Amino acid sequence: DQSNWTLLTDDQIARPVGDKIYRYQYVADLMQQGRYVKLDFTSDSSWTFIDEIKVLKYPQTSAPEDDGNNIAFEKIYTSSPAASSEYPDEENKLTDGWIGTEDSFNGLWVGYEGNKTAEIILDLETTQPFEQIEMNFLQNRQSGIQWPDSVKVETSADKSQWTGLFVDNMDAENADGMA
Repeated sequence: DQSNWTLLTDDQIARPVGDKIYRYQYVADLMQQGRYVKLDFTSDSSWTFIDEIKVLKYPQTSAPEDDGNNIAFEKIYTSSPAASSEYPDEENKLTDGWIGTEDSFNGLWVGYEGNKTAEIILDLETTQPFEQIEMNFLQNRQSGIQWPDSVKVETSADKSQWTGLFVDNMDAENADGMA
């Protein structure tokens, strides 16, 4: 009769242990401005893999990708420390527009090894307005690749005074991965 329902279980579904891509998105309440965007991520795992950083003028919707919307596309950046020589950052992989797959060996991922904080500073070349920042992280527990424990993003017009946009302590156990 669709009015009386019987609960069969209220167990939580166990998350698979396999590979996952996590797309982290920050959407601003108000338009932000900056020439530089700084991303810090901290990890206590063996490896942290990142493949693409986007700075979007307008929030991404279900509409097809618009490369004109991504103002970080093909922009230069610095990374400290440098990525591992095993999974190097060659030819600005983090802003080249190529999105990695769940295969950590496909050459699209940049790997940072060990327990550390990595800092990436994007140069947008001019002060520009934006509303959204995206970054992709890979998880492959069997290979020791985990999402970062925390992510911090800041913006600056001059690279000396920074405005914090967000700090997030990520929960890798409960994050929603994207395939």
